[in-house]
Amino acid sequence: MTKPELLKIMSYVFAEHGIALSEERVLVWWDQFRGVDFKLAQKAARVLAGRKSFGAPKAQDFAEALAEVEELATGAETWGEGWDKFTRIALRFGIYRIEEILPALENVSPLAARAMKTGVREFLTSDESDVPTIRAQFRQRYEALQSRERTVRRMPVDLRPSLPGESKASDLVGGVVKALLEGNKNA
Repeated sequence: MTKPELLKIMSYVFAEHGIALSEERVLVWWDQFRGVDFKLAQKAARVLAGRKSFGAPKAQDFAEALAEVEELATGAETWGEGWDKFTRIALRFGIYRIEEILPALENVSPLAARAMKTGVREFLTSDESDVPTIRAQFRQRYEALQSRERTVRRMPVDLRPSLPGESKASDLVGGVVKALLEGNKNA
Protein backbone atom coordinates (compact mmCIF):
# COMPACT_ATOMS: atom_id res chain seq x y z
CA MET A 1 0.00 0.00 0.00
CA THR A 2 1.28 3.45 -0.83
CA LYS A 3 1.08 6.45 1.47
CA PRO A 4 -1.66 8.15 -0.64
CA GLU A 5 -3.69 4.93 -0.46
CA LEU A 6 -3.24 4.87 3.30
CA LEU A 7 -4.46 8.46 3.48
CA LYS A 8 -7.60 7.42 1.56
CA ILE A 9 -8.19 4.59 4.03
CA MET A 10 -7.62 6.83 7.05
CA SER A 11 -9.87 9.56 5.63
CA TYR A 12 -12.61 6.98 5.23
CA VAL A 13 -12.14 5.59 8.74
CA PHE A 14 -11.93 8.96 10.49
CA ALA A 15 -14.62 10.77 8.43
CA GLU A 16 -17.46 9.49 10.61
CA HIS A 17 -15.83 10.89 13.73
CA GLY A 18 -15.08 14.30 12.22
CA ILE A 19 -11.44 14.06 13.22
CA ALA A 20 -8.70 15.66 11.15
CA LEU A 21 -5.69 13.51 10.38
CA SER A 22 -2.56 14.56 12.22
CA GLU A 23 0.93 13.98 10.87
CA GLU A 24 1.81 11.82 13.91
CA ARG A 25 -1.27 9.62 13.50
CA VAL A 26 -0.50 9.12 9.79
CA LEU A 27 3.09 8.15 10.63
CA VAL A 28 1.96 5.59 13.20
CA TRP A 29 -0.55 4.05 10.80
CA TRP A 30 2.03 4.09 7.98
CA ASP A 31 4.52 2.26 10.22
CA GLN A 32 1.92 -0.34 11.16
CA PHE A 33 0.20 -0.95 7.82
CA ARG A 34 2.53 -0.06 4.96
CA GLY A 35 2.97 -3.72 3.95
CA VAL A 36 -0.78 -4.42 3.73
CA ASP A 37 -2.56 -4.94 0.42
CA PHE A 38 -4.74 -1.92 -0.43
CA LYS A 39 -7.84 -3.96 -1.34
CA LEU A 40 -7.59 -5.87 1.95
CA ALA A 41 -7.20 -2.56 3.81
CA GLN A 42 -10.31 -1.19 2.09
CA LYS A 43 -12.34 -4.17 3.29
CA ALA A 44 -10.96 -3.79 6.82
CA ALA A 45 -11.87 -0.08 6.77
CA ARG A 46 -15.45 -0.97 5.83
CA VAL A 47 -15.58 -3.53 8.65
CA LEU A 48 -14.22 -0.97 11.10
CA ALA A 49 -16.66 1.73 9.94
CA GLY A 50 -19.54 -0.65 10.59
CA ARG A 51 -18.57 -1.19 14.22
CA LYS A 52 -19.87 0.71 17.17
CA SER A 53 -17.03 2.78 18.55
CA PHE A 54 -16.51 5.43 21.16
CA GLY A 55 -14.00 7.94 19.88
CA ALA A 56 -11.49 7.73 17.09
CA PRO A 57 -10.42 4.26 15.97
CA LYS A 58 -6.92 3.34 17.00
CA ALA A 59 -4.36 1.44 14.95
CA GLN A 60 -5.11 -1.63 17.08
CA ASP A 61 -8.79 -1.49 16.09
CA PHE A 62 -7.82 -1.40 12.42
CA ALA A 63 -5.33 -4.26 12.94
CA GLU A 64 -8.10 -6.41 14.47
CA ALA A 65 -10.45 -5.64 11.57
CA LEU A 66 -7.63 -6.46 9.15
CA ALA A 67 -6.97 -9.78 10.92
CA GLU A 68 -10.66 -10.69 10.66
CA VAL A 69 -10.75 -9.87 6.95
CA GLU A 70 -7.58 -11.90 6.33
CA GLU A 71 -9.03 -14.83 8.26
CA LEU A 72 -12.22 -14.75 6.21
CA ALA A 73 -10.25 -14.41 2.97
CA THR A 74 -8.22 -17.53 3.76
CA GLY A 75 -11.33 -19.54 4.67
CA ALA A 76 -10.20 -20.52 8.15
CA GLU A 77 -11.75 -23.73 9.36
CA THR A 78 -13.20 -24.41 12.79
CA TRP A 79 -11.69 -26.92 15.19
CA GLY A 80 -14.60 -29.27 14.47
CA GLU A 81 -13.83 -29.29 10.76
CA GLY A 82 -10.16 -29.92 11.57
CA TRP A 83 -11.11 -32.83 13.83
CA ASP A 84 -13.32 -34.35 11.13
CA LYS A 85 -10.51 -34.14 8.57
CA PHE A 86 -8.07 -35.70 11.02
CA THR A 87 -10.37 -38.61 11.94
CA ARG A 88 -11.18 -39.38 8.28
CA ILE A 89 -7.50 -39.46 7.32
CA ALA A 90 -6.40 -41.35 10.47
CA LEU A 91 -9.05 -44.04 10.00
CA ARG A 92 -8.25 -44.34 6.30
CA PHE A 93 -4.53 -44.97 6.93
CA GLY A 94 -4.84 -46.84 10.24
CA ILE A 95 -2.24 -47.86 12.81
CA TYR A 96 0.01 -49.69 10.34
CA ARG A 97 0.56 -46.59 8.17
CA ILE A 98 0.77 -44.08 11.01
CA GLU A 99 3.77 -42.24 9.53
CA GLU A 100 1.65 -41.28 6.48
CA ILE A 101 -1.16 -39.64 8.47
CA LEU A 102 0.44 -36.29 9.37
CA PRO A 103 1.83 -35.59 5.86
CA ALA A 104 -1.60 -36.36 4.37
CA LEU A 105 -3.31 -34.18 6.98
CA GLU A 106 -0.77 -31.39 6.37
CA ASN A 107 -1.98 -31.20 2.75
CA VAL A 108 -5.62 -30.93 3.82
CA SER A 109 -5.42 -28.98 7.09
CA PRO A 110 -2.01 -27.72 8.27
CA LEU A 111 -3.45 -26.39 11.52
CA ALA A 112 -5.06 -29.74 12.38
CA ALA A 113 -1.77 -31.49 11.60
CA ARG A 114 0.08 -29.19 14.00
CA ALA A 115 -2.60 -29.73 16.67
CA MET A 116 -2.42 -33.54 16.37
CA LYS A 117 1.35 -33.81 16.03
CA THR A 118 1.61 -35.82 19.25
CA GLY A 119 -1.84 -37.41 19.49
CA VAL A 120 -2.09 -39.63 16.43
CA ARG A 121 -0.88 -42.85 18.05
CA GLU A 122 -3.02 -42.24 21.16
CA PHE A 123 -6.11 -41.75 18.99
CA LEU A 124 -5.54 -44.93 16.98
CA THR A 125 -4.72 -47.11 20.00
CA SER A 126 -7.32 -45.75 22.42
CA ASP A 127 -10.59 -47.27 23.56
CA GLU A 128 -13.79 -45.71 22.33
CA SER A 129 -14.33 -44.18 25.77
CA ASP A 130 -11.05 -42.19 25.48
CA VAL A 131 -11.98 -40.45 22.22
CA PRO A 132 -13.87 -37.55 23.89
CA THR A 133 -10.79 -36.75 25.98
CA ILE A 134 -8.50 -36.85 22.95
CA ARG A 135 -10.98 -34.70 21.04
CA ALA A 136 -11.05 -32.14 23.89
CA GLN A 137 -7.25 -32.05 23.95
CA PHE A 138 -7.23 -31.57 20.16
CA ARG A 139 -9.71 -28.70 20.53
CA GLN A 140 -7.54 -26.97 23.13
CA ARG A 141 -4.40 -27.26 21.00
CA TYR A 142 -6.26 -26.22 17.83
CA GLU A 143 -7.81 -23.15 19.45
CA ALA A 144 -4.46 -22.16 20.98
CA LEU A 145 -2.85 -22.35 17.54
CA GLN A 146 -5.72 -20.33 16.03
CA SER A 147 -5.32 -17.70 18.74
CA ARG A 148 -1.62 -17.45 18.00
CA GLU A 149 -2.33 -17.01 14.30
CA ARG A 150 -4.83 -14.22 15.07
CA THR A 151 -2.21 -12.50 17.23
CA VAL A 152 0.36 -12.74 14.47
CA ARG A 153 -2.12 -11.36 11.92
CA ARG A 154 -2.59 -8.27 14.10
CA MET A 155 1.14 -7.52 13.91
CA PRO A 156 2.64 -5.27 11.22
CA VAL A 157 3.42 -7.34 8.14
CA ASP A 158 7.18 -6.77 8.29
CA LEU A 159 7.35 -7.95 11.92
CA ARG A 160 5.29 -11.13 11.60
CA PRO A 161 7.05 -14.42 12.28
CA SER A 162 6.22 -17.21 9.89
CA LEU A 163 3.03 -18.96 10.98
CA PRO A 164 3.69 -22.64 10.17
CA GLY A 165 6.91 -22.93 12.20
CA GLU A 166 7.42 -21.75 15.72
CA SER A 167 9.77 -18.78 16.00
CA LYS A 168 11.91 -17.98 18.99
CA ALA A 169 11.01 -14.95 21.08
CA SER A 170 14.54 -13.61 20.62
CA ASP A 171 14.08 -13.62 16.82
CA LEU A 172 10.88 -11.62 17.20
CA VAL A 173 12.44 -9.11 19.59
CA GLY A 174 15.47 -8.78 17.31
CA GLY A 175 13.16 -8.10 14.35
CA VAL A 176 11.29 -5.43 16.28
CA VAL A 177 14.51 -3.70 17.36
CA LYS A 178 15.90 -3.90 13.81
CA ALA A 179 12.72 -2.41 12.34
CA LEU A 180 12.71 0.40 14.88
CA LEU A 181 16.36 1.21 14.21
CA GLU A 182 15.79 1.21 10.43
CA GLY A 183 12.75 3.43 10.96
CA ASN A 184 14.88 5.97 12.86
CA LYS A 185 17.47 6.01 10.06
CA ASN A 186 14.77 6.73 7.47
CA ALA A 187 13.12 9.47 9.55
